[in-house]
Amino acid sequence: MTTNERTLQKLRDDGFTVHVQQYRLPIESESLCLAYPEEAKAGDLSFPKYELHQRGQRPSGKGGKTVVTLAVEDGDETLVVTGIALCNIKDNFSKSTGLSIALGRALKELSA
Repeated sequence: MTTNERTLQKLRDDGFTVHVQQYRLPIESESLCLAYPEEAKAGDLSFPKYELHQRGQRPSGKGGKTVVTLAVEDGDETLVVTGIALCNIKDNFSKSTGLSIALGRALKELSA
């Protein structure tokens, strides 16, 4: 289990709802589209193969965006924080690097 997987599992065990979204550029496109499911299944922290939903397109190996949203009940309120990592179109996309950066930013926001 990777450090990211352990951190996500610990957050879930502590009562957080965790959403991970990773976006990729389709080949020959200028707009991002969802490449991974909106929410990882509980207990399943692995990502499925690329799914550029209903477009039949393959993702480019360059550029992308990862968004991590953490939510937890705090009495009568729900605390929600978000971390975002952007990958330059000139750089190779890495789901683990994007997840590490976005998760770190969400945790930093949580501790602020």
